[in-house]
Amino acid sequence: MIYVIENDRGVATSLELYFASVNQPSQFFESAEQFFNFFSGPTNTGETQTFRPAEDLLIIDYFLPGINGHELTTAILEHFQTKQLNVIFISGHTRESIESWTEDEFDADFLLKPFSLEDLEASIIRRRNRLPER
Repeated sequence: MIYVIENDRGVATSLELYFASVNQPSQFFESAEQFFNFFSGPTNTGETQTFRPAEDLLIIDYFLPGINGHELTTAILEHFQTKQLNVIFISGHTRESIESWTEDEFDADFLLKPFSLEDLEASIIRRRNRLPER
């Protein structure tokens, strides 16, 4: 499953249309708060856990209102008490301009907006090749 946290409706709609066209299961959230509520909610606990940090893929807009990608991923890692998280950060800011880039904390990909579908596909393939086997 691919989870997308993106507050720009145009980008989110484009990704929704793309994932639908390739039959890729995905779920979208407009804010970090929405995603927090989802992964910490009662339907995401124990054996009924929907979001699996070591298996699922997150596509996160690095600069969300009120929180950045580093803060969001840190909260997810702490909540699930894991160091395994599969992330593609997307941003209109260059990777070099992001001071708190999380590269040293865990492996993540980065796409500069606007990115092509080919770049997105390549990044998803890279991430999936790193995912543990089910």
